[in-house]
Amino acid sequence: MRKTKFFPLLLLVVFVLAACAQAATPAPPPTSPPAETTEVPAPTETVEAAQPTEMEAPTPTEVVEATLPSEETTSTGAPSYTADVQPIFAQYCFACHSGEGARKGVRLDGYEYAIAGGGSGPVIIPGDPAGSELIKRITGETGPTMPLNGSPLVDQEIQIITSWIAAGAPDN
Repeated sequence: MRKTKFFPLLLLVVFVLAACAQAATPAPPPTSPPAETTEVPAPTETVEAAQPTEMEAPTPTEVVEATLPSEETTSTGAPSYTADVQPIFAQYCFACHSGEGARKGVRLDGYEYAIAGGGSGPVIIPGDPAGSELIKRITGETGPTMPLNGSPLVDQEIQIITSWIAAGAPDN
């Protein structure tokens, strides 16, 4: 009876030792060199990052910085529809003004839709921001002020859209 208890214990020890030996064996070096390596300089300074305990909302400054004109904007002088204007529309307007069920038929979820306008006509008049209904609505000049439900656009965002329309509302 004593031998039957010893044998499973002996097998267990053999398996543990084999696993330890396999883990301790170094991996063989690669047989071919890596595809392409680039050297990364070692950091000269250690910076400790604070680990947030919960998700923090962006500050108003971070929101404005996130909507500053792109590099493309500053190099050409006019905001880019794709890089600057469309992200603002996506943030503030798509909830009501996208897809087939867009309010008042005004879709802002694509350049061609934004330029086409809605049932009451165009909301963007290229080259004429003062005459564009979109500018009148986001500035509160006419009502209802847009966006209807939610935070208003900040001055920087209004300026980006205004400059884009003043530049002829290009599809860039």
